[in-house]
Amino acid sequence: MASLPRTLAGVGIAIGFLGLAFSQRPEAATPAPVARAQAAAAPQMIGMAGCAATGCHGRADVSYAAKPTDIWHESFSRWIDRDPHTRAYAVLESDLAKKIMSRLRQGDPKLPESATKDARCVACHSHPALASDAAIHDEGLNRLRAEGVSCEACHGNAERWQIAHTQWTNPATRDADLKSHGMEDLNDWSTQAKTCAGCHIGAPADDAKGYPVRDMNHDMIAAGHPRLEFEFVTFQQKLSKHWNPRHRGSPETDPGKESLLQAWLVGQVVTEQAYCELSLDRLAHGGKADARRPLPEFADWNCSQCHHNLTSPEWRSDAAKNQTTGLNAIRKLGQPGWIGASAILPGIPTPKFGQSGEDQRKANQKRWDELEGIRKAVAANPRGETKRRVQDFLRGEPAKEMNWEEATRNYMALRSFDLSLRASQVAPSKEFDDQLGQFRTVLWGATDEPLRREHTDKADPGYKGYQRKPESRWLWESSRQERKPVEEIVKGLRKSLGDRLQNLPP
Repeated sequence: MASLPRTLAGVGIAIGFLGLAFSQRPEAATPAPVARAQAAAAPQMIGMAGCAATGCHGRADVSYAAKPTDIWHESFSRWIDRDPHTRAYAVLESDLAKKIMSRLRQGDPKLPESATKDARCVACHSHPALASDAAIHDEGLNRLRAEGVSCEACHGNAERWQIAHTQWTNPATRDADLKSHGMEDLNDWSTQAKTCAGCHIGAPADDAKGYPVRDMNHDMIAAGHPRLEFEFVTFQQKLSKHWNPRHRGSPETDPGKESLLQAWLVGQVVTEQAYCELSLDRLAHGGKADARRPLPEFADWNCSQCHHNLTSPEWRSDAAKNQTTGLNAIRKLGQPGWIGASAILPGIPTPKFGQSGEDQRKANQKRWDELEGIRKAVAANPRGETKRRVQDFLRGEPAKEMNWEEATRNYMALRSFDLSLRASQVAPSKEFDDQLGQFRTVLWGATDEPLRREHTDKADPGYKGYQRKPESRWLWESSRQERKPVEEIVKGLRKSLGDRLQNLPP
């Protein structure tokens, strides 16, 4: 048996090594960024391999039942296994993408034959910076593009913040330190929603980041690209989580309680701001100045206002009911049918088609400014402001004779509220569940919700990807169904949720 002094000496050495392991590491001790395609067009990018080490985010034995605090260790493994963003670039080589490019080239033969060479496509189906004028034709960057919408597309280019990210630093200042190095603070709902909206809505060019304009317009939709359908909470909840579901330093946004309520509210505001910014950019650069950005831009409109049956009573034809004739009735700059911030933002004017470009610009800017005021108010008082605005929404009367998009917005909002209240142990009644199921059936018939999960194992809480009808036809087919009255269903669901909201723990 070893003597006591020798044992104590061994313990002392072990403690010493342990102390070294957990002390703040100097920059020299941090591994250099992984090798990447060196090009001036892709500064500060390291690729997803720089995050995938088993000691970082690539633990191989993924446990989808892991505690939230363990998720960070396997976040890359979860993402590569189940996140649809991994396939974003591969989609550009699909048969549908080839058909879209073929149709677009009929109007502009100068366009590239492949979507992988069209900056408009690559900007959202990979890292936006890889679609810049300097990068799009650089074959050496194909490896990075092939990653799809990977780590740095959302978290920011990592070469600047990787060292700080791998050091032991003060938790109280860690987020601010990483942000100063260029890492996006995705713990913040506004930042997270804006990051998503950059591609799922569109965004003007960002010269500071080297991002080209992201604008999927009506020309591309007419060629066969699915229309953009985005609601922040709905999309976020459909992802297999590869992140810690907590927001450091901000207990007001911890999971449960008002978290999803706040996410919905902020998502609506930031989404509509993104539409305003894109509309302002189109007004500034579209038309004759840029043939690829025509004005007026039909993607700003509600599709069903033009594409509807003139005789049979469909959801989409009812959208035009009780409106004046002509294009003047359908222009809704910054407010396409899919989003619903207008439901909680009364009094913001909706500009009409036929206004001058300057009047449209002023209307969009005014809308953006008012939205920014709401966003800041929610950030300053997350619980109080969120609860007040959600209560106002639930107490309000639903629109009469809703069109399909309005009904869908209501469904997604009510479902987000329900999920948040369930997380806070405020359970619904059976009547509520039945009504919500009835509402869903009215909107999508025998199908499930849009972008529904495809489970490979009923016991597995994850999923293998989105199950979608070809070219997102579920949306088009649903809006073509015979319209059914949903106003009473919506009214009942809102009242039930309002009552439950009163029971939310402080």
